[in-house]
Amino acid sequence: MVHSMPIDVVCTGCSRHLEVDEEFAGQSATCPVCQTRFDVPSLASTRELSEPANWSMKTPEGRTYGPVTKSVVDRWVSEGRVSHDCELRDASDHPWESAAHKYAVLRPGAGIVTARGNPFAPSPFYKSAAPQSPSLNGDAVQQRSSFLAAHRGGLVLALGILAFIVTCPVLSFLAWIMGANDLREMREGRMDPSGMGMTQAGMMLGMLLSVLTIIGLMGLVFYVLFRIAL
Repeated sequence: MVHSMPIDVVCTGCSRHLEVDEEFAGQSATCPVCQTRFDVPSLASTRELSEPANWSMKTPEGRTYGPVTKSVVDRWVSEGRVSHDCELRDASDHPWESAAHKYAVLRPGAGIVTARGNPFAPSPFYKSAAPQSPSLNGDAVQQRSSFLAAHRGGLVLALGILAFIVTCPVLSFLAWIMGANDLREMREGRMDPSGMGMTQAGMMLGMLLSVLTIIGLMGLVFYVLFRIAL
């Protein structure tokens, strides 16, 4: 007969050390002494605690996270927190290697959508064990937005409108460039897409005034050349 290994837990009410069978991992339990209910760690969590924390990750922007266990890195990859151009190493004295080399699923063309950012941030794919209700939809959006870079839709729109009011080509070019860059970040899953509408509107205003400015400058140059030719 195979016996399961007990999970060591600490009661949150009386701080007593208790042993819980593996079959109750990830569930709620009641302390037999003080009757306090507490959550039993999942098997994945207990395995992570027993693993050596010697893995680190470096993003393309140069930010380093870790050291953490291999199980944590596996979870980051499964949740889309690691992109193919990140680097990983399994010991502090080992060289950095491409994440795509360590995980074949991250190689370009493998069909997985990845995102950059802080892997310790709340997961955008988190699902509560409690029954879902319509009132939780806003929380889910907020959790996903906290993982992505904040959008600048309001700023881009303000620059586009202000450029038309004061007829400033510098502001129009800025709105055009910022808007195009932010829309690309949203399409690639690295920026909060809730500001896409404002970003598009600001970029179009900036683009329109910028094109009119270019046409006006070209017309002025042709006019000056025509006058000189006469």
